[in-house]
Amino acid sequence: MDLLDIDIIRILNKNARTPFSDIAKTLGVPASVVQVRYNKMRKKGIILGTSLILDPEKFGVKYAVTLGIKSLEPNIQEVMKYITSLPLKDSRISVWPTFGRFNIITLIMSKNLLEAHKIKQAVKEHPYVTEASISIDISLYKHKFEALLLEKELGC
Repeated sequence: MDLLDIDIIRILNKNARTPFSDIAKTLGVPASVVQVRYNKMRKKGIILGTSLILDPEKFGVKYAVTLGIKSLEPNIQEVMKYITSLPLKDSRISVWPTFGRFNIITLIMSKNLLEAHKIKQAVKEHPYVTEASISIDISLYKHKFEALLLEKELGC
């Protein structure tokens, strides 16, 4: 890997859909060179693929909150059903069974933290719930952090 490969990665990291011809113009090389370099990096496993990155804020989501829940073991499904039946105004909930400290994990995508807090309080009041712990999830902004880290590693 040389500086040209790093420059190609830097451009694709900002927008993975950038045409090879645009990358070539920016870097002053033929498009065929960019294509060959890209394909070599794919074959070597340096580039694993591309992904679609959505902006959750465009959907009105400002917060991703994870709620870890410890429920009495035989009542996990009942608690999960209760959580999915909670009345919601500005949030969406996904619930999964898990293992470890908590046996239920809940992802709350919300426009406001107050509703997420109210959901936590409602869950804590359920008779089969022994613990509920909430944390704000930074995964909504993961791609922004990854881009900053890559730029730092590459010395940009």
